[in-house]
Amino acid sequence: MFVYFMAFMAVLYTIGFEVYFRQHYCRVSSAYYDRNVQLARDVTARLFQNKIPFWLDYATLLGFLREDPINVWDHDTDFSVLFSDTNPITGAKENTVEQLLRLFNDDIMHAFYEDRRKLVQVRYREGNQGPHVDLWVWHELPLDDPESFQTLPPSKDFPNGARYAVRTMKTFDPDVNTQTRPLSLIFPLQTVQWAGMTVTVPFDAHGVAHNEFSRYGGTYLKPLVFRGDCLHNLVSLRWLPW
Repeated sequence: MFVYFMAFMAVLYTIGFEVYFRQHYCRVSSAYYDRNVQLARDVTARLFQNKIPFWLDYATLLGFLREDPINVWDHDTDFSVLFSDTNPITGAKENTVEQLLRLFNDDIMHAFYEDRRKLVQVRYREGNQGPHVDLWVWHELPLDDPESFQTLPPSKDFPNGARYAVRTMKTFDPDVNTQTRPLSLIFPLQTVQWAGMTVTVPFDAHGVAHNEFSRYGGTYLKPLVFRGDCLHNLVSLRWLPW
């Protein structure tokens, strides 16, 4: 009898999971979504106040390019910053990671450095199951670094092609698809409105999105939901209405 009960529960769970995936796009609850937007708003306000240049990145940048706010299934938002070893306001020796940790550790927010992915994660102190902001820290490479060089295809003037150095930055997160970017894709940053707030986006936002997401096929402007998002949200109870 127990075996039949477990088989019934497995079938019921499978049906529910597919409904959640196909019809509801793995969406989080309205309360969780609103908290996610509010956290993004609070984080961007502090970054602006402290003159730390930042830009929307990854899935959050896709939301902007699709003229949507945060994806309904997202449990976080994604921003990036460029590493500096100097505080932009005081001029003191305080690198970007140190500044972010100081800036977002108080009675309201908590921040920590995730060493494996080399990023700073920020959340409210109310609990570990709520939304968070990922802040990728990019480092500009020396011009003589091998990863700073690009290659021109063969031409009449250069039958064997040509290599030239461009200003390049790198993230050391092993989970992203593209770890290096020319700075010309990002700067100068563009000020825009997104999700009811003022933010900045890369100079060539479509170029950034294409490099990161084109490998998934189709167009990055069409939302693509993965079953892993559903499983993550189900297990973490992000669909509950509180």
